[in-house]
Amino acid sequence: AIKEAARYGYRPFAETELEARQKWGYPPYGRLIKFTVVGTDPEHLKNHIKEATETLEDITRTHELPIKVTGAPAMIPKLSNRYYYQVLLRGAKPEELFNFWKIPKGWRVDIDPIHTA
Repeated sequence: AIKEAARYGYRPFAETELEARQKWGYPPYGRLIKFTVVGTDPEHLKNHIKEATETLEDITRTHELPIKVTGAPAMIPKLSNRYYYQVLLRGAKPEELFNFWKIPKGWRVDIDPIHTA
């Protein structure tokens, strides 16, 4: 996909990118929800994300929801003495998780984000 984009080969780029997105369930073939969590204490934030990710994975297993949960530092993990982590939900209907879980206070939500940086 990157090679075709560099060559301005729109059609091959789009075909390659869409195939990959379909295979992995990314938009437009699936849905993606990105949560961004910000804090000033990196260890506390890391533990908070780990616990939240484990809780979300437990919920998806218990309720047999076909949702992939990923938690990790953001692409730019620190900016102005603030630390950034992300939790991503990926699946056909990741919003189903909201029937069993409430978004914690302070979490930013982006539905089908343009980027995950």
